[in-house]
Amino acid sequence: MTSRRVARIALLRVAAVYFFSFAALGSFFPYLPLLLAARGLRPAELTTVMTLLPVGNMLVPPLWGFLADALRLRSVLLVVACAGCAGSVFLFQPAWQFAGLLLAAAVLCAFRAPISTLADATTYTLLGADRHRFGVVRVWGSVGFGAAALVMGLLGGAARPTLLVVVCAGCYAASALAAVGLPEPATIERRGLLARAAHAAWRADTLLLLLATGCYYAGHACFDAYFTLHLGQLGATSAITGAAWGLGVLTEILLMVFAQRLLQSLPGAKLLAACAGVATLRWLVLAFTTTPALLLIAQPLHGITFGVWYLSLVREVQERTPDDLRTSLQGLTTSATGVGMVVGYVGGGSVFAHWAGRGLYACAAGAAALALALYALRARLLARAAAS
Repeated sequence: MTSRRVARIALLRVAAVYFFSFAALGSFFPYLPLLLAARGLRPAELTTVMTLLPVGNMLVPPLWGFLADALRLRSVLLVVACAGCAGSVFLFQPAWQFAGLLLAAAVLCAFRAPISTLADATTYTLLGADRHRFGVVRVWGSVGFGAAALVMGLLGGAARPTLLVVVCAGCYAASALAAVGLPEPATIERRGLLARAAHAAWRADTLLLLLATGCYYAGHACFDAYFTLHLGQLGATSAITGAAWGLGVLTEILLMVFAQRLLQSLPGAKLLAACAGVATLRWLVLAFTTTPALLLIAQPLHGITFGVWYLSLVREVQERTPDDLRTSLQGLTTSATGVGMVVGYVGGGSVFAHWAGRGLYACAAGAAALALALYALRARLLARAAAS
């Protein structure tokens, strides 16, 4: 079997990892609040359990990322993370109350949070010179999430907790099987790994990237968590709400597939700044538009504010980082998005309660504008460094 064919098969398997791991996410997490409410959790307890998700993204990925680089076991740890999710999701099956469900969420988050970090670094290594094709592989995660959420909705998953758990566990198990035996990086210099990782993390361009990404995702988390509630306050029907979400996911998928030429033609640093500018416009539209149907016009921007932004972010980390530090730095970037999620979920909830959607998305626009300034400063810094 030729090396090209081996690489192609490995990439197909990574695409399967993305598909099944995100299908597990889509089949379970959209319905988790309903499962928790059915177990009798009060609103404050439910919020505490759900807040573990972004907190896990904030704390866990850097630890797994550095461990993967230090041990040169990136793909092995990807298998462990997916298999750990498959097992830990069954902790939600017993009829536990708050303390037990909080423990279940913590264990699941410990395994779930590093999956994207490990998969992204593995994919970039496998792509080699074809790294501009990352979106064609990563898009299967978006497809899996959307398909699973739709199917579980049609099957009435919200009222069938056992079905939620079994399907989610099965999808994670399938992703673990797909990851078994994926090639590890050919050579990794282990000497001084911690010192080199710390040096890379403290570079001015890396710090600006992490800070800008945290601000950016604080705004985007406001959309993720409260867009449906915002539409409800504006009197949107369930058909409009479903169409809005579906249109956003569709454009995300299309741009991930067809944005290769864009990613090749423009520097990633400039693309990140451009995405932040589009996000600022998008959140302002949400803040000042009061007709639900008109909000559909802004939804295709999701393909830019998440799809193109995510591809550009991963590209910036992976292409500016040595192969032996890729998972560590990608883990730090995932942690920055986790910080943004915590701010958006918790702080956004308080703003939404006091000033409704208009105040919330005005704040989101401010966060995106700050991210734009930081991304632009970083792009200017990198341009100066390249010219000198």
